[in-house]
This record gives sequence, structure tokens and C-alpha cells, in this order.
Amino acid sequence: LGEALQHSPHWDGINVTFASPLPGEKHQDQAMQGQELAEAYKTFVWERGVGETRACGSAACALAASLLASGLFPRAEWLSLVFPGGTLYVRQDQEGGDAFLCGPGAFVFSGKLDL
Repeated sequence: LGEALQHSPHWDGINVTFASPLPGEKHQDQAMQGQELAEAYKTFVWERGVGETRACGSAACALAASLLASGLFPRAEWLSLVFPGGTLYVRQDQEGGDAFLCGPGAFVFSGKLDL
């Protein structure tokens, strides 16, 4: 579905993100120590020009901003977004403010380009 939406005639390619709540899971043991964590979401990303990716920081921040704008979660809590490549935690303290993203990083590619 991600690929079909990306190539819609209504736009010139987009990133597509899907998320579904993981009921009862808070991943509190993995959260920033001493800070509250909101519910977890299973997340999938199809990136423009790339296809399925294991994680995406900009998608995580955009998804968190959308979820927080719904008013369903307090802004003082981190959202847990479970991507195929690992879990990212996102918080945005105020609407329109900076989004804070934390989680593991891993080196996944090396290449060389001769010009």
C-alpha cells in the first residue's frame, strides 16, 4: 500500500508512514530514565525513491506531532515508535515546538562514488 500511495497521481511522490497502537505496551524499561512514556506504536515507513526502510527519524517526528496534536497524549510523555529497525522515542513539549528524538543508531551502509 505504501508504494501505491507514493505514486498517486495527486502528488509527485511522498513518504508514507503507517502506525498502529500496541495496546498495553509502554516500553517503560527502555525509556529515558525518570521520564514518563506514552503508549507504543508499531510503525512502518515507505520512503520516496527508496521503498521500505527500517526506520525514519523525520517520519517519527511527523507521526509524533500528529499524534500529540490529537490531544490524546500529554506532551510531557515520550511516544514509543517501534520500527522494523528498532524503537525510537519522540517528544514535543509544545505544539509547533522542537521535536526531541532519541533511540539507538546503527551504521547500515558504506559506499564509494567515483566522479
